[in-house]
Order: sequence, then structure tokens, then C-alpha cells
Amino acid sequence: ELKESLETLPPAKHAKAMLGYLRDMAGGAKKLYRTKLMLVGAENVGKTSLVKMLSSIWTGNSNAALQHTGDTLSTDGIDITKSTFRYDNSQGKVGRFPSEEIPIEVLFFDFGGQELYYTTHQFFLSARSVYIVVFPVTTKFEDSRVVFWI
Repeated sequence: ELKESLETLPPAKHAKAMLGYLRDMAGGAKKLYRTKLMLVGAENVGKTSLVKMLSSIWTGNSNAALQHTGDTLSTDGIDITKSTFRYDNSQGKVGRFPSEEIPIEVLFFDFGGQELYYTTHQFFLSARSVYIVVFPVTTKFEDSRVVFWI
């Protein structure tokens, strides 16, 4: 096990960080597969509906994803929801050792699109996230404010 720990050492500039990593590995620490998915865009463009659809599909409830009721209210501020889905890793494409399934946790950050909230969004944005800019394709590109979000 120590050999595996040494092979997967993260690049570290400080010995303290390396020792902490080895201590965690010796204590049975597991890798956590988690990502933040940030949905940004103007108000009423479908960010919340997209979160519901992706979450339903990824958790295996695809029938719920197809049922659009149209009763989604505008998001106030930010809604953070968590969805966990299982990735079939029987081919060993993730990590060093194949396993049947890997749980992957997605944290959806659904930002309210009203201009009132734009100043507070900056406190949640991070470089280590995946961003989706949601906009209506029925409007002119200049009116969609995509450039603002990028």
C-alpha cells in the first residue's frame, strides 16, 4: 500500500503536505470524486430546469427529466444542490485500479439571473469548477449577455 501511496503522491512544495498525504493514505483515506457545476446566465433562461434535467438523467430517473411542468420559480440568490451518480469503471478508465462503480458527486450552483444578485455571485465562483452559460437561442446573440458571463 505504501508503494501505491508513493506512486500517487501529489506534487507538493512542502514536506508537511507530503507527510499529511501519506498519513491520510495510511489511515484508509479514499479519493473523492466531486465537481462543482456552475450554471450562470440571465434570469428565466432555464438554469433551474437544466439542473433538474441533468440530475434526473444522471441518477437514472430519466422519466422525471422529460416531465416539464413549467412551474419553476425564479431563483433567489443561489440554489446549491447535490446529486450523486455512479460511473461504470469496470474498464478501469478512472484511477489506477478498475472497480465496478465510482460514485461521482456533482454540486450544482444555480445562480439567480437577476442583476441584483450579480455582486454576490463572485464569492462563489472558483477556477476549479465547470461553468455552463445558459442563454435563450431564440434571442439575438448581442441581447443574450453571453459575453458578460464569459
